[in-house]
Amino acid sequence: MSLITIFRAFAVAARQEQRAEQEVGGRVVRVRGELKDATATIAELRMQVEFAKKVATWFAKGSQ
Repeated sequence: MSLITIFRAFAVAARQEQRAEQEVGGRVVRVRGELKDATATIAELRMQVEFAKKVATWFAKGSQ
């Protein structure tokens, strides 16, 4: 095996590793965005539940 062949193999491996790191980095960014969206949705749903509880309490008091 010549030095050129070894160098080329290392260069290919380095490019593959770089692509893999970029792909993982892209996934991390996407997952962070999804987490932020899910967190906002959960907060909104919690507010809706609290409002529904208050409405139910108001109706219960009004029917007595």
